[in-house]
Amino acid sequence: MDAGSFGTATLFISEDTKNARVWFQTRHPREIYIAEDENEVVNVVFRHTEMTFKQMMEAFGEDTLHKDIKNGYDDNPYDTTMLLHTVKPNEHFNPDKEDSKSMKYESTYIDIVNEMVIRESGFNENPYAVWRFYKNSDEEYGRSPAWDALGDIKAIHQYSRTNTTTAQLLANPPMDIPAGRRGLIVYKPGARNYREMDDEKIDLMPVAPQYHVGIDRENQVREAIERAFYVPFFLMMANAEKEMTATEIMRRDEEKAVILGPMITGLNHDTLNPMFDRLFDIAYRAGWLPPPPEILLRAGGKLEVDYMGPLAQAQRRHFYSEPYRSGMVDLSGVVQFSPMMLDNFNWDYVGKEIARANGWPEEAIHSERVVAQVRKLRQQAQEEAKQQQQLETMGKAAPGLNEPVKEDSMLKNIGKQAVAAAG
Repeated sequence: MDAGSFGTATLFISEDTKNARVWFQTRHPREIYIAEDENEVVNVVFRHTEMTFKQMMEAFGEDTLHKDIKNGYDDNPYDTTMLLHTVKPNEHFNPDKEDSKSMKYESTYIDIVNEMVIRESGFNENPYAVWRFYKNSDEEYGRSPAWDALGDIKAIHQYSRTNTTTAQLLANPPMDIPAGRRGLIVYKPGARNYREMDDEKIDLMPVAPQYHVGIDRENQVREAIERAFYVPFFLMMANAEKEMTATEIMRRDEEKAVILGPMITGLNHDTLNPMFDRLFDIAYRAGWLPPPPEILLRAGGKLEVDYMGPLAQAQRRHFYSEPYRSGMVDLSGVVQFSPMMLDNFNWDYVGKEIARANGWPEEAIHSERVVAQVRKLRQQAQEEAKQQQQLETMGKAAPGLNEPVKEDSMLKNIGKQAVAAAG
């Protein structure tokens, strides 16, 4: 919501060591001040916020706080005071040391009211993940669809006020009442007003507002705002003029994913990737994860996050599956005339790529070694079945071959002679 309205959203990722958990907070934009490095990545965050005396006692302990906060906690623990939290790159970063002041980012909590430092520590990762919906190259704070539609948003507020006034005039128009009848008029549904037969009658004042014109204009502006927030784009299937097949629906979803790709890439880079990196490091340091497998260590220990949400899957289907789908359609006509054309392609690789693009887990895809074993067993089974079929064919051609060898038969004598000759 902050990214869509203000354009800058900030997520604070903290480790709760007492309860062995990780918790997340979306901090209000009014609290956050940011700065970028040379690559326009946010690496400095100042948070100006309020905390109750009770929260400060629980977070920092009694020994580090000013006496006014201690006294305030005894009198009214839910009174608040202003606090500043600063996070920035540590100039004294030393990866060979494990103390908090040698970490990659330095962290400082400052009691603004009493002008004193409460805590100095550090983080191995930036605990703040800042997402800018989009921004200009000469800006640090983000912009949003609300910025693009700001003029229309202000206009529709004014139109709504005008239309509300118009509706009230139509529903409750002004009246021209003689002064002599002041206080004698009952103006409500079903009321009865009695008067003498004279000319002091009550008249409605003329009101001729164009209410429908105001509503039409308001709807036009509302549609412009909805376009800025991609509403027609998300409703294109619901507003389709005809029923669509499952394939058409999937293609529309993929189109959405492609159009939203730049924004989602920014979200992944600025928020989700740092969030998962910090979450993984916290869990690894706390011993919540098993030791890494040897094969991962030999590969350099590099981990990549694979997003499995509906939008990520639609993007993969489009970018990875679509070339194969369209290629197969184009090749289908050629293969009818030349089936040997299929020998040009690695169908094992194609099948695995299509499966991965559609979200199949790696456990469901056999390795090359397992595939080779399966094919070897299948070939052996086919050869045994072929041999069995040949024996059955021979048995049908010579029925006697299927019967047991008799002791005084010629075949038995030939066998004895062969054994004697071999001996």
